[in-house]
Amino acid sequence: MFRKPVTAIYTKRKKPNHKIYYRSITTTKQVLGGHKKQAEVFQIIRPKKPEERIVDIYPPQAKYNKETLSNSEWRQRYGRTQVKIATHYHDIFPTVCDVFRPRINLNVHWPSSNRSSYFGNQLTPTETAEKPNVKYFIPTKPGQWTLIMFDPDAPSRDEPIYGEWLHWLIVNIPGSNVSEGKTIVDYVCPSPPENSGGHRYIFLLCEQKGGQMDWNLPFISDKTAEGRSNFSSRKFIREWGLVPKGLSFFTSFWDAHVPNVEKSLGVELKYIIPKQRSSRKTIPDNSFRSF
Repeated sequence: MFRKPVTAIYTKRKKPNHKIYYRSITTTKQVLGGHKKQAEVFQIIRPKKPEERIVDIYPPQAKYNKETLSNSEWRQRYGRTQVKIATHYHDIFPTVCDVFRPRINLNVHWPSSNRSSYFGNQLTPTETAEKPNVKYFIPTKPGQWTLIMFDPDAPSRDEPIYGEWLHWLIVNIPGSNVSEGKTIVDYVCPSPPENSGGHRYIFLLCEQKGGQMDWNLPFISDKTAEGRSNFSSRKFIREWGLVPKGLSFFTSFWDAHVPNVEKSLGVELKYIIPKQRSSRKTIPDNSFRSF
């Protein structure tokens, strides 16, 4: 007597949502003895819609002083976290840049406002108006380096027809002496148009394989917007044989300082909100028949 074959039905289990990040909040916490003190806790949040996202997101270990960490310590504490946030939350890898593992602790700091670029935090155009201080440490051979800053969301993240918009470009940087490098494009602070939403601003530190090179590129001053739009970081890196080693990024929205940037550039940055399409189905006139 033969048994009937049994068909097994396997259901695929859903993977848990790993896109969990932390937000630092200060609250009162009761300790031993009934006393209360201000304590810092980390609240777990999940990404929402792009227009409702919370921008100041970082893991609990980010409270260490990042500037004093060596490259190996920074990679151990923040390397994977930065790649995850850039990939899942800000959609930088692989949409904007090719995926790479950052190896250098890249610090971008604005002394006038005492703010720094960190894991996609939110900075205003007023806070980033002046040229930042860029610091990093090269433990072995100094070599030659290139620093790029660009905005992939010009004029908006939904319709980036002018992106990437080049904000800053320095080449032939000897080691970590950014001030001694050759400036190809002068620094222009973030200037997102009004009602265009949040913009991502990305810093890439790349190593020049061939050492010091002869860059036959025209100089672009901070008084003009010509030659900045439709820049391609991917194409630029491949053409000049650069190797990305450092990454830093932040987000910014429109504020009252943007009109000043428009005057200095001699342009007017406008963003027209696209009209929403009606969800109702329209019936053509020839669809009615007389009986």
